Amino acid sequence: ALAPFEPTQVSKLPPREWLYGQHMIRGFLTATVAPGGLGKSSLVIAETICMCTGRELLGVTVYQPIKVLYWCGEDPQDELEKRFSATMQHYDVTKEDLAGRLWVVSGRELGFNFAYQDHQDAKLNDEDIKAIREMIRELDIDLLILDPMASIHSISENSNNEMTMLLDALRDIADKEKCGIEIVHHSTKQARQQGGVMGAEQARGASAITDAARSVRALSALSKTDREEAGMTVEEAAGISMVRSVKGNMSPGGRSSSIRLVSVDLHNRTSIYPQGDSVGVATPTVVDRTAMTDWLDSTINWLTACDCMSSEPTVLRKDIRSKEWAGLCLTRMTGQSDPETAKRFAKGMLDRLSE
Repeated sequence: ALAPFEPTQVSKLPPREWLYGQHMIRGFLTATVAPGGLGKSSLVIAETICMCTGRELLGVTVYQPIKVLYWCGEDPQDELEKRFSATMQHYDVTKEDLAGRLWVVSGRELGFNFAYQDHQDAKLNDEDIKAIREMIRELDIDLLILDPMASIHSISENSNNEMTMLLDALRDIADKEKCGIEIVHHSTKQARQQGGVMGAEQARGASAITDAARSVRALSALSKTDREEAGMTVEEAAGISMVRSVKGNMSPGGRSSSIRLVSVDLHNRTSIYPQGDSVGVATPTVVDRTAMTDWLDSTINWLTACDCMSSEPTVLRKDIRSKEWAGLCLTRMTGQSDPETAKRFAKGMLDRLSE
């Protein structure tokens, strides 16, 4: 018979076993969602290095060094080695720093198909599920990363029933094997067109995918508004992605950070390929979306702007299309190298002064 609930003294309850920041966690399923090309795999690879070394390379809390199994269903083993090696090179991480806590596996050499279509029915592949369980136990894995989710099944991604079956199996693995499982997932076509600026609904396929995850992150490109507020050109914003928490059942939602992809030279030139290879590595960056607002709010800038305009020998015009537009003299004091960005700052100052 069921016993009635008896509350335990809160101080005696063990804390949640976070593995990385307040996203990846032992015993649960988590997810990272993004359109292609925004660096989701590069981010997860850099985070894997952080967790295996116990070093906070991206400025996110790493509680202790852990064992990570990174499985990628898209790239061959040599490409994965290049990506991990470039990340280690950029962050000055050695093989000794990893201390045997990292396993990198290509799906081309060890494929998994945890759920498949049998005529009209979706079924779990007990053999593959057993194999991954045994691997986690044998290697004493703390975190399993599956990148991308589309490579671990052959059932309908748009079916809530079929996705629930698969994700329940993954959650059971995380629970029973006492490890975290992070899935990397693609965005919808709409999210790709919008640069990914959406919430958890940007995940491709059935809502059951993000419903099953305790924590979901979404990557997006900088929006036009964010870029302009930060005083950045299109070129300066290229390669920057916002990383936002869009679902957090066990932690505060709404957290955000940003990464920039930097190119790392592998120095593997040959006579046939004299340029060799370079790999994009995720690095933390700061996007100050208040740059324009702060500049406009400065009293010194107001006085300087008035002084600039009053010293002009010609009659100034408010119309931005005019050759005598008042903002032209202000563009020189904005500190912005891009002419269009400087114009936006100057126009903002004129608008403030005319209020």
